[in-house]
Amino acid sequence: MRIAPRPEYAGARQRRCSVRSSASRPARPIPTLAAAPALAACLFLGSAGCGGRGAPAADRPDSAATDSVRRDSAASDSANTGDSGRQGDTATRENCSDGIDNNGDGKVDCADPECVADPACNAIGVAYANAAGSEMLPVHAGTFLMSGGSADPDDLYKDHQVTLTHDFFLSESEITRAQWAANPANVAWTYYSNDCSGTDCPGDSISWYDAAMYSNWVSEQEGLPDCYRADGHDLAPDFVSDPFACPGYRLPTEAEWEYAARANADTEYSGGNNLALVAWFNGTTIRSDAGTSHPVCQLLKNAWGFCDMSGNEWEWTDDRYDEFYGGYGDGAAAVDPIGSTDATATARAARGGSWFNGPKYMTPAFRGNVPPGFVDISMGFRIARSAN
Repeated sequence: MRIAPRPEYAGARQRRCSVRSSASRPARPIPTLAAAPALAACLFLGSAGCGGRGAPAADRPDSAATDSVRRDSAASDSANTGDSGRQGDTATRENCSDGIDNNGDGKVDCADPECVADPACNAIGVAYANAAGSEMLPVHAGTFLMSGGSADPDDLYKDHQVTLTHDFFLSESEITRAQWAANPANVAWTYYSNDCSGTDCPGDSISWYDAAMYSNWVSEQEGLPDCYRADGHDLAPDFVSDPFACPGYRLPTEAEWEYAARANADTEYSGGNNLALVAWFNGTTIRSDAGTSHPVCQLLKNAWGFCDMSGNEWEWTDDRYDEFYGGYGDGAAAVDPIGSTDATATARAARGGSWFNGPKYMTPAFRGNVPPGFVDISMGFRIARSAN
């Protein structure tokens, strides 16, 4: 497992981030993070501050972690087949495009309430490529058990029901270097992960502020409103309390991210139970080639078509980190939860784990707690857009 960066190295990354962007972007002071080494340790080593209600369960020995992901491929990835790709109610039996009343309720295809979110019955079902070249996939409103089931094997969090009342789009993959460089301000970007150098590699060394300003840039290319302030330090005033109301591009909320990562399947990782088939992660006895980030979408996608939501790069979410986000505090059901709106609560939530983290960080439920100015070889992102 990768150790926390030395204090002087963490500081150097902060300074480097602020220098490289000053010539081509609005000034965005990166906060001095006296606690950066500790926070880095939290992110990479999984201390209690990364999001559990207390200290997480002790790390499994490497051999045990290895055994936990050695599953029979056919059995472990059954969630990738059959009806698991249907978004919404797992009990849905109506085939929404065959002209037959499959469930016997007298309603056929799109007239059946079970088909309200099916791509065959809803224009939101059409994927598209945005101005930067990202493939944006549709995700329909629905209800799921956040932090529950197989995706929280160490029982770090309280299971709670979350309902998303809005449809949205999410990029199929982490933003690639080609998509990042589509913004002229990013052409000369300095990446720290040099072992993966192709245009299909995920962009890295990207702070939350950088990701927010990139989202604004994509919005502007399509004539959409900016979701973030010009300096990228927060949502625009009109959207602070309701990011879903912004028609432009933004980072996904934690709930949106986890909903898409789970894809209506009760699996330990995004895309299946066999981690070696779905994620670039630190597990040398399983993947000896995982010592760096890798070009996106080379491993199995999940049932809704998203790739690398377990591993490769940590992914920023829109939300300020909140220990009691949604129902994490009391297990209560939540509707369209967002993070803290307290401007003094600056740390942001990151999800998905990265190529040098072990298996427990790869689950859709695991929460990272990261300062927004943090820059590292492990930090990337994907973007979302409400289907207004």
